[in-house]
Amino acid sequence: MTGVSLRLKATRSYAALLGLAASEKTRAPYLLTAYRQRRLIQLLALLDAQTAGHSLRQIAFAIVFPRNQPLVGAAWKGSGERRHAHRLLGEAQRMCHHGYRTLLEKG
Repeated sequence: MTGVSLRLKATRSYAALLGLAASEKTRAPYLLTAYRQRRLIQLLALLDAQTAGHSLRQIAFAIVFPRNQPLVGAAWKGSGERRHAHRLLGEAQRMCHHGYRTLLEKG
């Protein structure tokens, strides 16, 4: 199983555990919208980049805002990009602390 398919399977399982999927009557509980799949995969990429030792700025402009030019100095410190990347990284860390990574190990 490739890394992406393993992550997709784990993402769907995690969403089902959280009750984020639609009801079983309309579709299977592990199916996610395309947006939610991309979002959860992006959050995992943020965690991977942080684990690899990348700075928040590197993470922001490689994963969250790949089409933007990196900001430097005071422009970075006060930027909305910095705050947004920090919020996403916090969400990814909370997701990890609530057992998401254990699904990857079982997958």
